[in-house]
Amino acid sequence: MGHRLVGAVFANWAPYLTNAQARVLLFMAHRALDTTGDRGEPPGLYFGGHAAIAKACGYTKANTEPTPQNLRSVRKVMHELIERGAVALVRGARYGNNASYRIRPDPWSTS
Repeated sequence: MGHRLVGAVFANWAPYLTNAQARVLLFMAHRALDTTGDRGEPPGLYFGGHAAIAKACGYTKANTEPTPQNLRSVRKVMHELIERGAVALVRGARYGNNASYRIRPDPWSTS
């Protein structure tokens, strides 16, 4: 999956983020594709959902579904990452579809 993205995020973003922000961004980079996907998904696109982030980053207890409070915590961190420019919202969540985010591995890049 996104091992190149993880390296770039760790080197370029992690020193400037809070622990929670870094954990969420690194998880997203790990789940995103490094290259264009089989169905034409662009590289750096995360569409795994907030529940997956909550489970992977320790916002929930093991083997439990995230609570509304857990999901609010994830949304707060996502908002902070968007404000910092680490991720960009590509498409908002709709019924039955998760939101999609583009990860910016290089904070100094304008693209």
